[in-house]
Amino acid sequence: MRIDMDHMERIRLSTNAKLQKTLGRFFVGPNYFFSKVDIQIENIERIPTDETVIFALNHTDRYNYWPFQYKMWRMNPRLPYTTTWVKGDYYNNFVLGKFFDWTNNIPVPSRGYIIKEDFRDIINRKISQFEYRLLRDLVNGKKQIQKLSEEITEALKTVLEYPRHLIDEIKIPYAEYIERYYRMLMAKVAEINFNALFEKRLNVIIFPEGTRSDTLTSGKTGISHLALKSRAKVVPVGCSGSDTIYPGNSPVAKKGKVVYRVGMPIDPRDFIEDERKMDFVPFSRDAEDRLADELHDFALQVMEAINELLDERYRSLQPVTVV
Repeated sequence: MRIDMDHMERIRLSTNAKLQKTLGRFFVGPNYFFSKVDIQIENIERIPTDETVIFALNHTDRYNYWPFQYKMWRMNPRLPYTTTWVKGDYYNNFVLGKFFDWTNNIPVPSRGYIIKEDFRDIINRKISQFEYRLLRDLVNGKKQIQKLSEEITEALKTVLEYPRHLIDEIKIPYAEYIERYYRMLMAKVAEINFNALFEKRLNVIIFPEGTRSDTLTSGKTGISHLALKSRAKVVPVGCSGSDTIYPGNSPVAKKGKVVYRVGMPIDPRDFIEDERKMDFVPFSRDAEDRLADELHDFALQVMEAINELLDERYRSLQPVTVV
């Protein structure tokens, strides 16, 4: 399954999250009961019930949002259902991709994902680490094609010379194509999130680290783009213990205890004094340039709040950063 513009156009989120409820009733709930999984949510009263919000969680394992969703609905049925950001790489498995689509999730492709899938389309094989690193450096502006004559393999030459077009018929260079296509996909991601928050009345779950880690790592500014543009409050949540019940890739939980500590909602409107600055296109280069400080500072406050909500063994070993 491929995450491209056609796939993004087909995303249909459900306010009632019927398949989520079915999964919870017939699989997740019985699994937690018979495996003796103890789930606790501290300070659940901090989650607003009269408006939709963005949850910001640390990401210790593949499934650590499942116990949170399940217990939240059991404790307070008035809370909206959720949709969760899922990395584009997980959709490479057709069955898994369909599962994510059916259970109210939002695919979020990265530049790296686009580079890898673009290479696979043209060369018909998985990209090597060397090939990926070189192409990624080109896209990031760390290297230029003119200086790579000794490093370019036949496969890389084929990829770089492949004719590329987007909306018009004008041929564009490889690095520009990857960057522009990424921006287009992320604009669609933003649109889907706005629909989730304000039309479908869903809370959105985001992992600001962008990757899994036992201890909290650096944050990314993706959550800032969405929050500052939508003005939706961000509720930080520290998850401790989920990795013990989901130690591997299996969705079947083992015995253990998971604690979710809910922090005070963070209002994005407190980070932009000039209301005119709120008029920006999320995930655009212009937004990254004009709002660099605001995007960074908002994400940093979210990450610091999550860090304070974690058990000691899950906290960042270094001062929290945003990259």
